[in-house]
Amino acid sequence: MAAPAYWGVDANEMRVALQRIAAAAATLHRSKSYRAAVTLAVARRAGLLAEWRDVTFPVPAGFGFSRPDQARTYAQVLGGRADRVFNLSTAAGQAAHQVIGRPTDVVIDALGGFGPGGRIRVGAVAGYSTDRPYGVLLPLDAEAFSWGRAPHGGVVTRAEFQLSNDLTQQQGLHCAYPLGELRSMGPVRAAAEIAASRRNCAYIGREQLPSGGFKPVCRLNGTNCEYKSGATGYGQTAWGKGGPKVLLEDGSRPRHLAAAVQPGAAPPIVRVPIARGRPQHVLAPNWLPLVRAWSRGDRANANFPTARDVATVRGWLDGVGANGTARLRTVADLVGEATMLELFD
Repeated sequence: MAAPAYWGVDANEMRVALQRIAAAAATLHRSKSYRAAVTLAVARRAGLLAEWRDVTFPVPAGFGFSRPDQARTYAQVLGGRADRVFNLSTAAGQAAHQVIGRPTDVVIDALGGFGPGGRIRVGAVAGYSTDRPYGVLLPLDAEAFSWGRAPHGGVVTRAEFQLSNDLTQQQGLHCAYPLGELRSMGPVRAAAEIAASRRNCAYIGREQLPSGGFKPVCRLNGTNCEYKSGATGYGQTAWGKGGPKVLLEDGSRPRHLAAAVQPGAAPPIVRVPIARGRPQHVLAPNWLPLVRAWSRGDRANANFPTARDVATVRGWLDGVGANGTARLRTVADLVGEATMLELFD
C-alpha cells in the first residue's frame, strides 16, 4: 500500500528532501558543527539563548542550555511524533521504535549526514533527562518509515546518537574565555580571539595522563578543551577538535584564577579541578558565520542543505500547508527570515 501524503507532501518528496539534506551535510568537513549551528539558531529565536551582538555593549544575561534543551530544539527542525516517522503498522516500524525505547517523539538526524551504508539515523527525543545515547540506522526508503517502500529484512541496527558533544568545550563550541577581557580588546581583536584556534588560547593548559601523555584543559573551569580521548604516547598532547569560541560562559559560574600566558608560549602543565555549578551561556558576536565557515572547513565543493528541503520534511512531519511558500514560512519562523537566508543554501 502506498504511504500517505501529509499536507501536500507525498512520500517521494519526503524521501528526496531527506536524501538531499543528508547528502549536503555529508559534503561538509564538520557536519555536526553545522547541526549545532541550526540548533543554536532555533534556540536564539525561541529565547533560550541570548546573543551578545557587539563587545562594546554590555553582556546580556546568560541562559542555561541543557542537553534536553538541545535535543528538543533540534527536534523542532527535523523531529516529530514517532507515528509520523515510523510506520507502526509494520513489524519493521515497531522493531525500530522498540530499539529506541518507544518514545513519543523522535528526530531524524539528516543534518548529521548519512550513517554507515548510506543509512539515516533516527533517535529519541527525551525531555526528562538527556538525549538518549543511541538511535537506529535504517535505509532511507525502508518500510519501517512512514514514507518507506522497500522491505529491508527487518534488520534494525542500533547506533550512537549523542547530540551533546556538538556544544561541549571538549569537542564543540563552548568556551570560558573571560568576557571582560573580550570587551577590553575592542571589536577587531575580540573577533580574532573568538575565531582563533583553542590550541593558542591564553588559558589552555595540559594535564598529565597516566600514559605520560597530556590532555588539554581549560585553566579557568578545569574542563577538557579540544581534547580527543584515547591513548596518548609519552610526552604527547591528545589534541582533538574544537570550534570557534562562540558559546560563551557569562561569568556567573565561579571559576579559577589563572594568568594569561604570552602568545606563542607552550601551555603550562597543570592539574585543575572542574568548576562547580552549571554555566550560563551567551552567543558570541558574529557566531553564525564563524560556525558556518568552521563546518565547511577547506572543502571548496561543500554544500549546505536548502531551506526548502527542510521545509518539506517539516510539512510531512506536522503540516504547514500544501505549497512551498507556506512550508518555507515555518522554517523562517523557526530561525528568523534573515538567519534562514544565512544558514541554509
